[in-house]
Amino acid sequence: MTHFTDPLRQGAAYFEGAQKWNTPGTTPNGLPLSTSPSDTQNLGAPHTQMFAYQMGTVSTPLASGVFFTTASTGSGTLTSTGALVTAGVATFDIPRQARITASTNLATCVITLRGTDGYGQSLTWQGIGPSGNVLGSAGSFVDTASAFKTITTASFTGLASAGIQIGSSPNLGLPYVMANKGMSMGLFVDGATASIAPTLTNAFTPTGTPTASTADVRGIVAPATTSLPDGTKLFTFVMVTPNTNTTINTDNRVNTFGAVPFSS
Repeated sequence: MTHFTDPLRQGAAYFEGAQKWNTPGTTPNGLPLSTSPSDTQNLGAPHTQMFAYQMGTVSTPLASGVFFTTASTGSGTLTSTGALVTAGVATFDIPRQARITASTNLATCVITLRGTDGYGQSLTWQGIGPSGNVLGSAGSFVDTASAFKTITTASFTGLASAGIQIGSSPNLGLPYVMANKGMSMGLFVDGATASIAPTLTNAFTPTGTPTASTADVRGIVAPATTSLPDGTKLFTFVMVTPNTNTTINTDNRVNTFGAVPFSS
């Protein structure tokens, strides 16, 4: 596979920088004769480094896809028996946040999910549970900070005296680092810009060390309630790739694909 380390450029426009080309003279169309320009020369305009993350028909969030019970549950490992589980492993269609929903107050319980991210790297998230309201209602859930592709184990400390469920969230993970919200160029639903802009969460700053509760290492896109995934709508997120306008020493794996997720 051909690999380019310099930005791709197009067109015959030539801009002479502060230094001259190594070989003087030009061709009839005004281009220099030399094929060895100095570092300050530019030939053509750079391609805009946009990336269209085509997610396809993202499935409807399934709140009970990993685990579900209406009974009282004590501390320990939860047996994953939801509809998304095969051989003990829950698999989401694309990387997305997991959602914990309860009909009882779990604000004193610590919930731990383990699995993998979109690149198959081990991932652990830990946080407190929701305060509880009505199972499945908007005020009764918490979303993981990180996007999971699979969940292999779920556990918690404390006591759930009523219903609790774990499943998929409508909020979607990214394949590249979104260092700031200005890198977003829009969420498109069925080929049109989403009527209400999504909520964007920047990636975890790669200069630090992720923990079980820090932000996703690449970033999260949360569609508005007017354009939630339903298994039929086509989703595409367009962003500027991380290596735009960076020096070669910062155009690396961590700054492009994110820090190594926390795992325990």
